[in-house]
Amino acid sequence: MAKTSRQPAWLSQVETDNFAAAKSYLSLIYAPPKSTKLVAALRIAKFTEFKAKDIFRASQLSPLGLRL
Repeated sequence: MAKTSRQPAWLSQVETDNFAAAKSYLSLIYAPPKSTKLVAALRIAKFTEFKAKDIFRASQLSPLGLRL
């Protein structure tokens, strides 16, 4: 069987629940006023795309979760 390369089907708009989830997470590591400001900034931010390998490289994590 031949390998096929499929692109993920990304949504054209961010779902409202995503901002609530972001605020919930950010409120764990920042004070409520700061997390509210960060979510407001996320609402107006432009989309940026990166390859997964670049995100792993920047995070200094291996794709398998192993530190070598």
